[in-house]
Amino acid sequence: MKHMKKSKTADLLYKSASILGESPVWHAQRESCLWLDIYGHTLFEYTLKSRTCRQYDLPSLTSFVALSADEQLILASPEGLHHFVFEERKMKLITDLGGLEENYRCN
Repeated sequence: MKHMKKSKTADLLYKSASILGESPVWHAQRESCLWLDIYGHTLFEYTLKSRTCRQYDLPSLTSFVALSADEQLILASPEGLHHFVFEERKMKLITDLGGLEENYRCN
């Protein structure tokens, strides 16, 4: 990538001030890096090309991000597994996990 300098150290892309930032994922179609602030109930999306970061408020503690084979974003919360629909800024339930015990989270 031309706009990023080569170094032997890590560079900070975005100062999110997350309470608990986890689960980074590269989304090739969107050319962005996604991660969660688990306790802040926020999904972050940093786009390398524009060097901008979007924040999506989530309705509950969400602790896991993955991509499906067709690059749909999958999120896990105590309520279940969800697709995240960027255009609607919403999580849509795929399946219930049968109820997790209090203070448990998906990883």
